[in-house]
Amino acid sequence: VNSTSREYELTTTMTSGENIQMYRCPWSEKNPYFIDFKSLLPPQTLPANQKITVTLANGKKYNCLLTSQITLKAGEVTYLPIVIEAKEGISVFTPVCTTIDASQCAFSGNRIISAIKQTDGSMRFRVYDKRPDGTWGEGELVYEDENGIAEFPTTNKYTQFNYINNVPSMSLYGDYAVLGYSAMGTSAPRTFFIKKSKNTGKWYCSDGPIGFCGYAVDISQNFIITGNHVNAPNGQNTYVYPIDEDGNIHPYNASGGLDTKYIVYGMSGYKLSLAGNILATNNGVFQYNESNRNWKQLYGAKFGNQRIATDGKRVIIQNGGGESDVYIYDLEGKEEAWGSNKARAGENKPIGIYGNYALAGTTRGVNICYRNPDNSNKWEIINPDGGFLEIMKHWDKTITTTNLNGSNITLKGARALIVSDGKAYFIENIDKMVADWLANPY
Repeated sequence: VNSTSREYELTTTMTSGENIQMYRCPWSEKNPYFIDFKSLLPPQTLPANQKITVTLANGKKYNCLLTSQITLKAGEVTYLPIVIEAKEGISVFTPVCTTIDASQCAFSGNRIISAIKQTDGSMRFRVYDKRPDGTWGEGELVYEDENGIAEFPTTNKYTQFNYINNVPSMSLYGDYAVLGYSAMGTSAPRTFFIKKSKNTGKWYCSDGPIGFCGYAVDISQNFIITGNHVNAPNGQNTYVYPIDEDGNIHPYNASGGLDTKYIVYGMSGYKLSLAGNILATNNGVFQYNESNRNWKQLYGAKFGNQRIATDGKRVIIQNGGGESDVYIYDLEGKEEAWGSNKARAGENKPIGIYGNYALAGTTRGVNICYRNPDNSNKWEIINPDGGFLEIMKHWDKTITTTNLNGSNITLKGARALIVSDGKAYFIENIDKMVADWLANPY
Protein backbone atom coordinates (compact mmCIF):
# COMPACT_ATOMS: atom_id res chain seq x y z
CA VAL A 1 0.00 0.00 0.00
CA ASN A 2 1.22 3.47 -0.84
CA SER A 3 1.45 5.40 2.44
CA THR A 4 0.08 8.57 0.84
CA SER A 5 -2.81 7.35 -1.31
CA ARG A 6 -3.47 4.13 0.68
CA GLU A 7 -3.97 2.31 -2.61
CA TYR A 8 -2.46 -0.98 -3.65
CA GLU A 9 0.69 -0.86 -5.73
CA LEU A 10 2.29 -3.28 -8.13
CA THR A 11 5.74 -2.57 -9.52
CA THR A 12 7.64 -4.31 -12.25
CA THR A 13 11.39 -3.93 -12.28
CA MET A 14 13.69 -4.83 -15.13
CA THR A 15 16.64 -7.04 -14.33
CA SER A 16 18.78 -3.91 -14.50
CA GLY A 17 16.74 -2.37 -11.66
CA GLU A 18 14.85 0.09 -13.88
CA ASN A 19 11.19 0.57 -12.95
CA ILE A 20 9.22 0.27 -16.19
CA GLN A 21 5.80 1.68 -15.15
CA MET A 22 3.36 2.49 -12.35
CA TYR A 23 0.18 0.49 -11.95
CA ARG A 24 -3.21 1.38 -10.55
CA CYS A 25 -6.01 -0.70 -8.99
CA PRO A 26 -9.75 0.00 -9.40
CA TRP A 27 -12.13 -0.76 -6.52
CA SER A 28 -13.47 -4.30 -6.47
CA GLU A 29 -17.08 -4.05 -5.32
CA LYS A 30 -17.98 -7.72 -5.03
CA ASN A 31 -14.62 -9.47 -4.72
CA PRO A 32 -12.21 -7.43 -2.59
CA TYR A 33 -9.56 -10.13 -2.77
CA PHE A 34 -9.27 -9.78 -6.53
CA ILE A 35 -6.97 -6.88 -7.42
CA ASP A 36 -6.99 -5.84 -11.06
CA PHE A 37 -3.96 -3.71 -11.91
CA LYS A 38 -3.89 -1.90 -15.23
CA SER A 39 -1.20 0.10 -17.00
CA LEU A 40 -0.08 1.37 -20.37
CA LEU A 41 3.35 0.05 -21.32
CA PRO A 42 5.45 0.57 -24.43
CA PRO A 43 5.77 -2.45 -26.72
CA GLN A 44 8.52 -4.66 -25.34
CA THR A 45 9.49 -8.16 -24.41
CA LEU A 46 9.62 -9.18 -20.76
CA PRO A 47 12.15 -11.97 -20.41
CA ALA A 48 11.80 -15.17 -18.45
CA ASN A 49 12.68 -14.62 -14.80
CA GLN A 50 11.42 -11.02 -15.00
CA LYS A 51 10.93 -9.86 -11.39
CA ILE A 52 7.50 -8.57 -10.28
CA THR A 53 7.02 -7.33 -6.70
CA VAL A 54 3.57 -7.23 -5.07
CA THR A 55 3.20 -5.22 -1.85
CA LEU A 56 0.11 -5.92 0.28
CA ALA A 57 -1.59 -3.72 2.86
CA ASN A 58 0.19 -5.49 5.72
CA GLY A 59 3.55 -4.42 4.30
CA LYS A 60 4.51 -7.88 3.09
CA LYS A 61 6.26 -8.02 -0.27
CA TYR A 62 6.02 -10.96 -2.61
CA ASN A 63 8.61 -11.33 -5.35
CA CYS A 64 7.39 -13.22 -8.40
CA LEU A 65 9.27 -14.33 -11.49
CA LEU A 66 7.87 -14.88 -14.96
CA THR A 67 8.15 -18.52 -15.91
CA SER A 68 8.51 -17.66 -19.58
CA GLN A 69 9.03 -14.73 -21.91
CA ILE A 70 6.05 -12.42 -22.61
CA THR A 71 5.81 -10.08 -25.59
CA LEU A 72 3.75 -6.92 -25.10
CA LYS A 73 2.33 -5.79 -28.45
CA ALA A 74 1.04 -2.33 -29.30
CA GLY A 75 -2.75 -2.02 -29.10
CA GLU A 76 -3.22 -5.39 -27.41
CA VAL A 77 -4.12 -6.33 -23.83
CA THR A 78 -1.93 -8.84 -22.05
CA TYR A 79 -3.25 -10.49 -18.87
CA LEU A 80 -0.85 -11.65 -16.19
CA PRO A 81 -2.54 -13.53 -13.33
CA ILE A 82 -0.73 -13.74 -9.99
CA VAL A 83 -2.11 -15.89 -7.18
CA ILE A 84 -0.92 -15.30 -3.61
CA GLU A 85 -1.94 -18.02 -1.17
CA ALA A 86 -2.10 -17.66 2.61
CA LYS A 87 0.05 -20.26 4.35
CA GLU A 88 -0.93 -19.49 7.96
CA GLY A 89 -3.70 -17.87 9.97
CA ILE A 90 -7.33 -17.59 8.89
CA SER A 91 -8.03 -17.92 5.19
CA VAL A 92 -9.84 -14.96 3.61
CA PHE A 93 -12.30 -17.52 2.27
CA THR A 94 -13.38 -18.83 5.68
CA PRO A 95 -16.92 -17.69 6.64
CA VAL A 96 -16.74 -14.78 9.08
CA CYS A 97 -19.49 -12.81 10.87
CA THR A 98 -18.71 -9.34 12.20
CA THR A 99 -21.14 -7.43 14.46
CA ILE A 100 -21.05 -3.64 14.83
CA ASP A 101 -23.39 -1.05 16.33
CA ALA A 102 -25.57 0.49 13.63
CA SER A 103 -29.01 1.98 13.18
CA GLN A 104 -28.36 1.93 9.43
CA CYS A 105 -25.42 0.59 7.47
CA ALA A 106 -23.98 -0.05 4.01
CA PHE A 107 -20.91 -1.83 2.67
CA SER A 108 -18.67 -2.10 -0.36
CA GLY A 109 -15.86 -4.61 -0.61
CA ASN A 110 -13.97 -4.56 2.71
CA ARG A 111 -15.48 -1.24 3.80
CA ILE A 112 -18.55 -0.38 5.92
CA ILE A 113 -20.26 2.94 6.64
CA SER A 114 -22.47 3.01 9.69
CA ALA A 115 -24.97 5.44 11.24
CA ILE A 116 -24.70 4.96 15.00
CA LYS A 117 -27.38 6.28 17.32
CA GLN A 118 -26.05 8.08 20.41
CA THR A 119 -27.63 8.19 23.87
CA ASP A 120 -29.04 11.67 23.17
CA GLY A 121 -30.75 10.40 20.02
CA SER A 122 -28.30 11.98 17.60
CA MET A 123 -26.55 10.11 14.79
CA ARG A 124 -22.82 9.82 14.16
CA PHE A 125 -21.29 8.30 11.06
CA ARG A 126 -18.19 6.13 10.90
CA VAL A 127 -16.42 4.40 8.03
CA TYR A 128 -14.64 1.12 8.81
CA ASP A 129 -11.96 -0.56 6.71
CA LYS A 130 -11.00 -4.15 7.33
CA ARG A 131 -7.40 -4.49 8.40
CA PRO A 132 -4.97 -7.14 7.14
CA ASP A 133 -5.30 -8.98 10.47
CA GLY A 134 -9.09 -9.21 10.04
CA THR A 135 -10.03 -6.51 12.58
CA TRP A 136 -11.96 -3.31 11.83
CA GLY A 137 -10.75 -0.79 14.40
CA GLU A 138 -12.72 2.22 15.65
CA GLY A 139 -13.59 3.60 12.24
CA GLU A 140 -13.18 7.10 10.79
CA LEU A 141 -15.64 9.92 11.36
CA VAL A 142 -17.46 11.70 8.53
CA TYR A 143 -16.97 15.48 8.42
CA GLU A 144 -18.59 18.54 6.92
CA ASP A 145 -15.34 19.66 5.35
CA GLU A 146 -12.38 18.12 3.57
CA ASN A 147 -9.98 19.05 6.39
CA GLY A 148 -12.01 17.30 9.09
CA ILE A 149 -12.83 20.36 11.22
CA ALA A 150 -16.56 19.90 11.87
CA GLU A 151 -18.27 16.53 12.19
CA PHE A 152 -21.20 15.72 9.88
CA PRO A 153 -23.99 16.56 10.42
CA THR A 154 -23.74 19.72 12.52
CA THR A 155 -26.78 21.05 14.33
CA ASN A 156 -26.44 24.61 13.04
CA LYS A 157 -26.43 23.63 9.38
CA TYR A 158 -29.14 21.00 9.14
CA THR A 159 -31.79 21.67 11.79
CA GLN A 160 -34.53 22.34 9.21
CA PHE A 161 -34.94 18.63 8.38
CA ASN A 162 -33.89 17.21 11.75
CA TYR A 163 -30.88 15.57 10.10
CA ILE A 164 -29.27 15.03 13.48
CA ASN A 165 -31.73 12.42 14.73
CA ASN A 166 -33.09 10.80 11.57
CA VAL A 167 -31.81 7.47 10.28
CA PRO A 168 -31.01 7.86 6.59
CA SER A 169 -31.08 5.58 3.61
CA MET A 170 -27.48 4.67 2.76
CA SER A 171 -25.36 3.17 0.02
CA LEU A 172 -21.59 2.81 -0.41
CA TYR A 173 -19.30 2.19 -3.37
CA GLY A 174 -15.55 2.39 -2.89
CA ASP A 175 -14.65 5.94 -1.88
CA TYR A 176 -18.22 7.21 -2.42
CA ALA A 177 -21.32 7.10 -0.23
CA VAL A 178 -24.82 8.56 -0.48
CA LEU A 179 -27.22 9.34 2.36
CA GLY A 180 -30.91 10.08 1.95
CA TYR A 181 -32.90 11.57 4.84
CA SER A 182 -36.18 10.29 3.51
CA ALA A 183 -39.75 11.28 4.29
CA MET A 184 -42.92 9.83 2.82
CA GLY A 185 -44.75 12.96 1.69
CA THR A 186 -42.00 15.15 0.25
CA SER A 187 -39.67 15.44 -2.73
CA ALA A 188 -37.55 18.13 -1.03
CA PRO A 189 -33.78 17.78 -1.46
CA ARG A 190 -32.47 15.67 1.42
CA THR A 191 -29.72 13.65 -0.24
CA PHE A 192 -26.01 14.01 0.55
CA PHE A 193 -22.90 12.91 -1.36
CA ILE A 194 -20.16 11.68 0.98
CA LYS A 195 -16.70 10.81 -0.28
CA LYS A 196 -13.12 10.25 0.78
CA SER A 197 -10.86 13.20 0.06
CA LYS A 198 -7.98 12.51 -2.30
CA ASN A 199 -6.09 15.34 -0.60
CA THR A 200 -6.56 14.68 3.12
CA GLY A 201 -7.93 11.13 3.29
CA LYS A 202 -10.89 12.39 5.36
CA TRP A 203 -14.46 11.30 4.70
CA TYR A 204 -16.61 14.39 4.22
CA CYS A 205 -19.85 15.76 2.78
CA SER A 206 -19.01 16.95 -0.73
CA ASP A 207 -22.50 17.97 -1.88
CA GLY A 208 -25.91 18.37 -0.30
CA PRO A 209 -28.67 18.67 0.26
CA ILE A 210 -29.44 17.70 -3.33
CA GLY A 211 -32.59 16.19 -4.82
CA PHE A 212 -34.54 14.09 -4.23
CA CYS A 213 -35.40 13.30 -0.61
CA GLY A 214 -33.63 9.94 -0.77
CA TYR A 215 -36.44 7.60 0.27
CA ALA A 216 -34.25 5.14 -1.60
CA VAL A 217 -30.68 5.79 -2.74
CA ASP A 218 -27.94 3.88 -4.49
CA ILE A 219 -24.47 4.64 -5.79
CA SER A 220 -21.82 3.19 -8.10
CA GLN A 221 -18.53 4.32 -9.56
CA ASN A 222 -20.48 6.31 -12.14
CA PHE A 223 -23.82 7.41 -10.63
CA ILE A 224 -25.67 8.68 -7.58
CA ILE A 225 -29.37 7.81 -7.76
CA THR A 226 -32.00 9.15 -5.36
CA GLY A 227 -35.79 8.93 -5.32
CA ASN A 228 -38.95 9.68 -3.36
CA HIS A 229 -41.76 7.69 -1.82
CA VAL A 230 -44.07 6.52 -4.58
CA ASN A 231 -46.96 8.64 -3.24
CA ALA A 232 -44.91 11.83 -2.89
CA PRO A 233 -44.57 14.56 -5.53
CA ASN A 234 -42.17 13.30 -8.22
CA GLY A 235 -42.74 9.79 -6.88
CA GLN A 236 -42.46 8.38 -10.40
CA ASN A 237 -39.09 10.01 -11.13
CA THR A 238 -35.48 9.92 -9.93
CA TYR A 239 -32.46 12.16 -9.87
CA VAL A 240 -29.45 10.50 -11.52
CA TYR A 241 -26.18 12.38 -11.02
CA PRO A 242 -23.16 11.29 -13.08
CA ILE A 243 -19.88 11.06 -11.13
CA ASP A 244 -16.99 12.31 -13.25
CA GLU A 245 -13.47 10.88 -13.42
CA ASP A 246 -12.34 13.20 -10.61
CA GLY A 247 -15.08 11.93 -8.30
CA ASN A 248 -17.24 15.05 -8.57
CA ILE A 249 -20.88 15.70 -9.35
CA HIS A 250 -22.33 18.92 -10.73
CA PRO A 251 -25.85 19.16 -9.30
CA TYR A 252 -26.41 22.91 -9.63
CA ASN A 253 -27.36 25.14 -12.55
CA ALA A 254 -25.93 28.57 -13.35
CA SER A 255 -28.35 30.23 -10.93
CA GLY A 256 -27.26 28.02 -8.04
CA GLY A 257 -30.42 25.90 -7.96
CA LEU A 258 -30.66 22.17 -8.48
CA ASP A 259 -30.30 21.33 -12.16
CA THR A 260 -33.42 19.46 -13.22
CA LYS A 261 -31.69 18.06 -16.30
CA TYR A 262 -30.60 15.20 -14.05
CA ILE A 263 -34.17 14.07 -13.40
CA VAL A 264 -35.06 10.83 -15.21
CA TYR A 265 -38.80 10.92 -15.70
CA GLY A 266 -40.77 7.69 -15.52
CA MET A 267 -38.05 5.83 -13.57
CA SER A 268 -39.48 5.69 -10.07
CA GLY A 269 -37.11 5.79 -7.10
CA TYR A 270 -39.29 4.36 -4.33
CA LYS A 271 -37.07 1.25 -4.36
CA LEU A 272 -33.62 1.23 -6.01
CA SER A 273 -30.96 -1.39 -6.64
CA LEU A 274 -27.99 -0.58 -8.89
CA ALA A 275 -25.44 -3.10 -10.22
CA GLY A 276 -23.16 -1.93 -13.00
CA ASN A 277 -25.36 -0.50 -15.76
CA ILE A 278 -28.49 -2.31 -14.53
CA LEU A 279 -30.94 -0.50 -12.27
CA ALA A 280 -33.92 -2.26 -10.70
CA THR A 281 -36.70 -0.05 -9.34
CA ASN A 282 -40.25 -0.42 -8.11
CA ASN A 283 -41.54 0.26 -11.63
CA GLY A 284 -39.21 -1.92 -13.67
CA VAL A 285 -35.70 -2.86 -14.71
CA PHE A 286 -33.55 -0.38 -16.64
CA GLN A 287 -30.23 -0.54 -18.47
CA TYR A 288 -27.88 2.38 -19.07
CA ASN A 289 -26.70 2.82 -22.66
CA GLU A 290 -23.27 4.42 -22.62
CA SER A 291 -23.39 5.38 -26.30
CA ASN A 292 -26.48 7.60 -26.05
CA ARG A 293 -26.33 8.15 -22.25
CA ASN A 294 -29.93 7.11 -21.75
CA TRP A 295 -31.71 4.62 -19.51
CA LYS A 296 -33.74 2.03 -21.39
CA GLN A 297 -36.48 0.08 -19.66
CA LEU A 298 -35.94 -3.66 -20.17
CA TYR A 299 -39.34 -4.48 -18.69
CA GLY A 300 -41.89 -2.93 -16.38
CA ALA A 301 -43.01 -3.77 -12.89
CA LYS A 302 -44.11 -7.34 -12.23
CA PHE A 303 -46.12 -6.15 -9.22
CA GLY A 304 -47.37 -2.79 -8.01
CA ASN A 305 -44.81 -0.90 -5.88
CA GLN A 306 -42.59 -3.96 -5.78
CA ARG A 307 -39.53 -4.32 -3.58
CA ILE A 308 -36.58 -5.36 -5.67
CA ALA A 309 -32.84 -6.12 -5.77
CA THR A 310 -30.44 -7.04 -8.57
CA ASP A 311 -26.90 -8.28 -9.09
CA GLY A 312 -26.86 -7.07 -12.71
CA LYS A 313 -27.83 -10.49 -14.07
CA ARG A 314 -31.03 -11.34 -12.20
CA VAL A 315 -33.62 -9.54 -10.13
CA ILE A 316 -35.43 -10.72 -7.02
CA ILE A 317 -38.84 -9.21 -6.37
CA GLN A 318 -41.34 -9.04 -3.52
CA ASN A 319 -44.80 -7.86 -4.54
CA GLY A 320 -44.90 -4.63 -2.54
CA GLY A 321 -47.58 -5.65 -0.07
CA GLY A 322 -47.01 -7.13 3.36
CA GLU A 323 -45.25 -10.46 3.79
CA SER A 324 -45.44 -12.43 0.53
CA ASP A 325 -43.61 -14.80 -1.81
CA VAL A 326 -40.51 -13.67 -3.70
CA TYR A 327 -39.91 -14.18 -7.41
CA ILE A 328 -36.66 -14.28 -9.37
CA TYR A 329 -36.34 -13.17 -13.01
CA ASP A 330 -33.59 -12.83 -15.57
CA LEU A 331 -32.96 -9.58 -17.44
CA GLU A 332 -35.44 -10.56 -20.14
CA GLY A 333 -38.20 -10.83 -17.56
CA LYS A 334 -38.38 -14.63 -17.59
CA GLU A 335 -39.23 -16.13 -14.20
CA GLU A 336 -36.90 -18.77 -12.78
CA ALA A 337 -38.28 -21.95 -11.24
CA TRP A 338 -38.26 -23.05 -7.61
CA GLY A 339 -37.61 -26.56 -6.41
CA SER A 340 -39.09 -25.81 -2.98
CA ASN A 341 -41.72 -23.46 -1.63
CA LYS A 342 -40.85 -19.89 -2.51
CA ALA A 343 -39.12 -17.86 0.14
CA ARG A 344 -41.16 -15.09 1.70
CA ALA A 345 -40.17 -11.50 2.40
CA GLY A 346 -41.67 -8.56 4.25
CA GLU A 347 -41.38 -4.79 4.11
CA ASN A 348 -38.56 -2.21 3.78
CA LYS A 349 -35.47 -3.76 2.11
CA PRO A 350 -35.99 -7.48 2.67
CA ILE A 351 -34.25 -9.17 -0.28
CA GLY A 352 -30.86 -9.53 -1.94
CA ILE A 353 -29.36 -11.64 -4.72
CA TYR A 354 -25.96 -12.54 -6.12
CA GLY A 355 -25.25 -15.32 -8.59
CA ASN A 356 -26.70 -18.56 -7.24
CA TYR A 357 -27.48 -17.09 -3.81
CA ALA A 358 -30.38 -15.02 -2.48
CA LEU A 359 -31.56 -13.80 0.90
CA ALA A 360 -35.18 -13.14 1.85
CA GLY A 361 -36.26 -11.75 5.20
CA THR A 362 -39.23 -10.93 7.38
CA THR A 363 -39.35 -9.43 10.85
CA ARG A 364 -39.14 -13.01 12.17
CA GLY A 365 -36.00 -14.12 10.39
CA VAL A 366 -33.97 -14.61 7.20
CA ASN A 367 -33.82 -17.51 4.75
CA ILE A 368 -30.95 -18.20 2.39
CA CYS A 369 -31.83 -19.57 -1.04
CA TYR A 370 -29.66 -21.43 -3.52
CA ARG A 371 -29.95 -21.99 -7.26
CA ASN A 372 -29.11 -25.66 -7.15
CA PRO A 373 -27.27 -27.05 -10.20
CA ASP A 374 -28.08 -30.55 -8.95
CA ASN A 375 -31.80 -29.78 -9.21
CA SER A 376 -32.04 -28.34 -12.72
CA ASN A 377 -30.89 -24.92 -11.46
CA LYS A 378 -34.08 -24.47 -9.46
CA TRP A 379 -34.11 -22.17 -6.45
CA GLU A 380 -34.42 -23.75 -3.01
CA ILE A 381 -34.50 -22.61 0.61
CA ILE A 382 -31.56 -24.52 2.02
CA ASN A 383 -30.98 -23.32 5.60
CA PRO A 384 -31.81 -25.35 8.74
CA ASP A 385 -34.97 -24.87 10.80
CA GLY A 386 -33.39 -21.95 12.64
CA GLY A 387 -32.99 -20.06 9.37
CA PHE A 388 -29.90 -18.23 8.21
CA LEU A 389 -29.29 -17.11 11.80
CA GLU A 390 -28.50 -20.70 12.75
CA ILE A 391 -25.88 -20.85 10.00
CA MET A 392 -24.39 -17.57 11.22
CA LYS A 393 -24.19 -18.91 14.79
CA HIS A 394 -22.51 -22.06 13.52
CA TRP A 395 -19.60 -19.92 12.31
CA ASP A 396 -19.66 -17.31 15.09
CA LYS A 397 -20.46 -18.62 18.56
CA THR A 398 -20.48 -15.08 20.00
CA ILE A 399 -23.79 -14.20 18.30
CA THR A 400 -26.43 -14.36 21.02
CA THR A 401 -29.52 -12.82 19.42
CA THR A 402 -32.51 -15.13 19.14
CA ASN A 403 -34.21 -13.25 16.30
CA LEU A 404 -32.72 -11.79 13.14
CA ASN A 405 -34.98 -9.09 11.70
CA GLY A 406 -34.75 -9.47 7.93
CA SER A 407 -36.18 -6.08 6.98
CA ASN A 408 -32.83 -4.57 5.96
CA ILE A 409 -30.68 -6.79 3.74
CA THR A 410 -27.84 -6.06 1.33
CA LEU A 411 -26.07 -8.75 -0.70
CA LYS A 412 -23.01 -8.02 -2.87
CA GLY A 413 -20.83 -10.86 -4.03
CA ALA A 414 -20.64 -13.62 -1.45
CA ARG A 415 -21.08 -11.04 1.33
CA ALA A 416 -24.17 -9.87 3.11
CA LEU A 417 -25.10 -7.10 5.51
CA ILE A 418 -28.16 -7.45 7.73
CA VAL A 419 -29.18 -4.60 10.03
CA SER A 420 -31.32 -5.81 12.93
CA ASP A 421 -32.30 -4.11 16.20
CA GLY A 422 -29.40 -1.66 16.42
CA LYS A 423 -26.78 -4.11 15.18
CA ALA A 424 -25.28 -4.73 11.75
CA TYR A 425 -24.15 -8.25 10.91
CA PHE A 426 -21.55 -8.38 8.14
CA ILE A 427 -21.31 -11.93 6.80
CA GLU A 428 -18.45 -12.97 4.53
CA ASN A 429 -18.27 -15.98 2.23
CA ILE A 430 -21.86 -17.17 2.27
CA ASP A 431 -20.98 -19.43 -0.65
CA LYS A 432 -18.72 -21.41 1.68
CA MET A 433 -21.48 -21.45 4.30
CA VAL A 434 -23.87 -22.95 1.78
CA ALA A 435 -21.37 -25.53 0.54
CA ASP A 436 -20.58 -26.57 4.12
CA TRP A 437 -24.25 -26.92 5.07
CA LEU A 438 -25.12 -28.90 1.94
CA ALA A 439 -22.23 -31.28 2.62
CA ASN A 440 -22.92 -31.59 6.36
CA PRO A 441 -26.45 -30.42 7.32
CA TYR A 442 -26.97 -29.53 10.97
